[in-house]
Amino acid sequence: MIPGEFLGRLNKIDIYLQSNRRVEFADVGARAHMRAILLQMQNHPLTGAVEFFHPRKDLVHMKSINGHSYGLFKKKQCVLVEWMYYRPGPKAVPPEERLFIMQLRAKDFGTDPKPSGLRILKCLGFVEEIQKDENHGYGFLYELPQQVGNEFIPPMTLRQLLSPNGHLAIETPFLRRKFQLAYSLALFFEEFYYAGCLHENFNSNNVIFAQSTSASLSQPYVVGFQKSRPDGQAWSTDGPEDATKRQKYEQHPDYRKKGRFILEYDYYSLGVVLLEIGSWTSLDNWSKKIEYADIAPEDFRKDLRDKYVPRLAAIVGEVYTHAVRTCLDGTLERDRDSSPSEDLNRKVFHKFIEKVVKPLEGLSLLHI
Repeated sequence: MIPGEFLGRLNKIDIYLQSNRRVEFADVGARAHMRAILLQMQNHPLTGAVEFFHPRKDLVHMKSINGHSYGLFKKKQCVLVEWMYYRPGPKAVPPEERLFIMQLRAKDFGTDPKPSGLRILKCLGFVEEIQKDENHGYGFLYELPQQVGNEFIPPMTLRQLLSPNGHLAIETPFLRRKFQLAYSLALFFEEFYYAGCLHENFNSNNVIFAQSTSASLSQPYVVGFQKSRPDGQAWSTDGPEDATKRQKYEQHPDYRKKGRFILEYDYYSLGVVLLEIGSWTSLDNWSKKIEYADIAPEDFRKDLRDKYVPRLAAIVGEVYTHAVRTCLDGTLERDRDSSPSEDLNRKVFHKFIEKVVKPLEGLSLLHI
């Protein structure tokens, strides 16, 4: 995608947001700053990237906790580390494009302040690692949410809070807390797409909280950006990896068939998480049932839509249920063979705001 086309797409989204949403002035400035970074690096890929590339020796004491990696940066700061490994080859993403995406992500995610709805941790940069088996990797370093006390306590994941077999840190939250959490995550995707990016790996384990209290539910952070990339046909993708059964059910079934990630696949994964939040039940509760042992992802999607989504109405009401159904039932999907990608993405984005973000915003403001 050439810079002019990229700017045009962002401008169209900006016009829509300003005419259809309440605009916070602080967010306008933050959005403009992030857009300036995108465009500057699009024109001059090496601009300002050096300060984000750190020596591997600056990262020590690695440990894995709850599916996430943590380490000590420059001997003084605990950080979340997200590794992205790849094997060089003729069909791989070109090295120069991959490095550009690394630099772009580090610089854009490191900007401060960010739009208030863009619930991501500040990126401190990245390190490179080359292993003997020719696997190359980049580790992104993220500043952890502020915590009380000096002892390191890893963030709690949403999956942990939902898991019936794990340690439940809080009781099933009141409706308003559920609505606030759901709206925060929907607003994240509004802002993330405005920034020109796709997540590609959204699930309840990639939603974290600084503290495991009911009050913290309205302040989630989204992580898991190992596969995230700028949106647009000009960008390559590594495609779907060999996944666990759970991962197959969290992702849109068409992703594994077509091999290229598109906007509405993120919205589908959001719908799965909204379903988990509404019922306050982990996806594992359903996917591990005997009848789902060998079910195809397409059939599991049908069961979610036809069997489990309708049950939400008695728990969280029709408005929330309709927002979840919109993400899962194909309302946000269109025939990509008959419409230009950019025009189609804009229509999907607008429909997502109208049918998902705005209704959830209204629910989050209810005094219940």
